[in-house]
Amino acid sequence: ILKKLKNNDVDIMFQPIFKSEDNEIFSLEVLGRIVEKDKLIPAGMFIDHVYELGKVAEFDSLVLDKLLEKEHLIKQVT
Repeated sequence: ILKKLKNNDVDIMFQPIFKSEDNEIFSLEVLGRIVEKDKLIPAGMFIDHVYELGKVAEFDSLVLDKLLEKEHLIKQVT
């Protein structure tokens, strides 16, 4: 995990949040993932270790950086 964070091997996914009244997307949840080869590893597989290592702020910062890189995608959806 430390190597992945140091190498910026983090990416994000978007999960839509819908209005129940009309099933329209009104927001997106950003999900941070660690990249392993060509796969995105679900947070449930690593997030406890990130906390144990005291690297939550570093992980969150990398997630926010990726969010800014993909800002144009958000504007296409919401």
